[in-house]
Amino acid sequence: MHNHDFEAIWSELKLTLEWHEDFSLFFVFVENTQASFALKQRLDDFMRSHSKPLRRIKPKTQTDLPNKVIDEIFDANAGHSPVWIALTQVDQEGIWNTLRAKTLATLNKRRSQLEDIVKSPIFIELPYKCAANVVTWAPDIWSVRQQIIELPFNIQLNTKLSQTEAETSHEPLLSSVQLDEAIYQTRAKIEQLQSTVTNQGRRHLSIALDRLGDLLSNIGQLPEAKAAYTQSLAIRQQLQTSLGDSPQVLRDLSISFDKVGNIELQLGDLPAAKAAYMQSLAIRQQLQTSLGDSPQVLRDLSISFDKIGNIELKLEDLPAAKVAYTQSLAICQQLQTSLGDSPQVLRDLSVSFDEVGDIELQLGDVPAAKAAYTQSLAICQQLQASLGDSPQVLRDLSVSFNNVGDIELQLGDVPAAKTAYMQSLAIRQQLQTSLGDSPQVLRDLSVSFDKVGNIELQLGDVSAAKNAYMQSLAIRQQLQTSLGDSPQVLRDLSISFDKIGNIELQLGDVPAAKAAYMQSLAICQQLQTSLGDSPQVLRDLSVSFDNVGDIELQLGDVPAAKAAYMQSLAIRQQLQKSLGDSPKVLRGLSVSFDKIGNIEQELGNLPAAKAAYTQGLTICQQLHTSLGDSPPVLRDLSVSFDNLGNIEQQLGDLPSAKAAYTQSLQLDRQLQTNLGDTVTVLRDLTISLNKVAEIEQQLGNLISSTHLHTQSDEIADKLKTL
Repeated sequence: MHNHDFEAIWSELKLTLEWHEDFSLFFVFVENTQASFALKQRLDDFMRSHSKPLRRIKPKTQTDLPNKVIDEIFDANAGHSPVWIALTQVDQEGIWNTLRAKTLATLNKRRSQLEDIVKSPIFIELPYKCAANVVTWAPDIWSVRQQIIELPFNIQLNTKLSQTEAETSHEPLLSSVQLDEAIYQTRAKIEQLQSTVTNQGRRHLSIALDRLGDLLSNIGQLPEAKAAYTQSLAIRQQLQTSLGDSPQVLRDLSISFDKVGNIELQLGDLPAAKAAYMQSLAIRQQLQTSLGDSPQVLRDLSISFDKIGNIELKLEDLPAAKVAYTQSLAICQQLQTSLGDSPQVLRDLSVSFDEVGDIELQLGDVPAAKAAYTQSLAICQQLQASLGDSPQVLRDLSVSFNNVGDIELQLGDVPAAKTAYMQSLAIRQQLQTSLGDSPQVLRDLSVSFDKVGNIELQLGDVSAAKNAYMQSLAIRQQLQTSLGDSPQVLRDLSISFDKIGNIELQLGDVPAAKAAYMQSLAICQQLQTSLGDSPQVLRDLSVSFDNVGDIELQLGDVPAAKAAYMQSLAIRQQLQKSLGDSPKVLRGLSVSFDKIGNIEQELGNLPAAKAAYTQGLTICQQLHTSLGDSPPVLRDLSVSFDNLGNIEQQLGDLPSAKAAYTQSLQLDRQLQTNLGDTVTVLRDLTISLNKVAEIEQQLGNLISSTHLHTQSDEIADKLKTL
């Protein structure tokens, strides 16, 4: 194969592999090690998607050749995974070349066994200059070769990696066995490099430490990962002192600051994460000034803007997050224009569209969010068509399906949301089959089960929802056992307990619901103690207090319920002071005022209840003005008018009660027009119709009351069929 375009080589090889699953022989002559790295990674991802991960054989010392390598090739317990035999080592004395020739001569003698025993593709990787010798060393196996793959220095490698990335990259999704082996090998490499004194040796040590940090982060050993990243950063700062601000030194530094930011984010220290990301961004802007808009410089900048956007989103500065994400997207589109549709360019673009979708959704612009998510999904499907079912491609696709599901749920299209969530779950179960129970695979699965549970609950199938939530909880408890009490593990657990509490409450098991809610609250308080008052911690805590208040109210302990609701309200007012009137903050406040209104109503303090409900309604109207007629906004507004109608009725002001109930009914009818006859829409309609009918009856309008009751009964009958 004499094509010097990497993507063309890969496309042809992938097509060959799809047709030849049994024995086939490929000779790979390598001059460009970066291209070899990329090819192995593509090949491993592709074969892993077929549940046949690449088996790599590489002699560690000269004594491994030929016998040990030959034994590994013919290992009867290795199964039928494809084999990659790396025979690329060189030395000045030519010893490796002699051993390479002996190994190929031995394989040549055992050609028949090779075909009979190794019933899978075999890739023999050799130095580029050996191409002319193989026909002499191994004429028989050369004659049955399937393809020759040449990777010269000048190969067109659109997926180009910098040296740092090539040395630190690893499969995006690794099985547990692969993670253990990778950690072992990386620790050995670090030990080997510890005594090095040269600048190049110190740089290699920093790269190995970054790699170790990545692997430890994958298995939840966050303090250990932080130690590795911090040591790597210190080495790179020393190199900057001794070597000055060369592009390589600066780029390495920026990568270190990114990694430190990532680990601080995982540990919940948002200010420290932001500080690290800002240092990385400053370095990359300095490189842009000195080097111009090279693809590498631009891509690094886009990554920095993504990370700044992520941290601003966590800190709930939505306008700042949107600015950062938009800058990143613009750079990705600029790179697509200059570089074309390479896999790396497309994946970066897909991630950027996802992030723009996230921020538009938070800001309440549902159509803009849907447009961004849809573009991201289309790119993911394009990558799947060109690259096949690699783990990274599949995971990206599952994330896109979840995002599309979220937006369809926001728009009220519950069947479309369920379809998207089920597609995502199926992909993640496929990844579990091929990769095993790695932490990333398990967490993704738990998120999918939560989303399926949410949708089943929307559809009224409480048993199916409970089953999904229980599966998610079991996975998260498994992760807690293996990873310990990291902030992410704990927060996921608290969410699961909240969902179990919700479902038990719907099923009428109040003690079980209370137990689940109390477990969630305890975890939230544990996170507050360890992480402080970050917006996410405070918001989660306010939700937990609301849930505890709900259950205490169900159990008849009104003072305990009021105490919980007041704690939740105080937290949300604290968030409003620090974050301003973002849609999320305002909606949380409106929920709190509604709950305070409920409790004051229970205590018989009707003026206080009316004041709380009026505050909740005012906030909902404010959100309606800023966000428009999105389904969640309309439904919240409808509930607020219901609450106000209830209190006006109790106060004896029937005309005001009728006015409020009628507005709620109009909103429910608008939702029916927009969303169709979903379970939630129809249930809300029956409630509104009955409330207006009751008021009409009290006002003496019996014909109107009867007509409204009839409409409610007809809808109730329709609900029984759904």
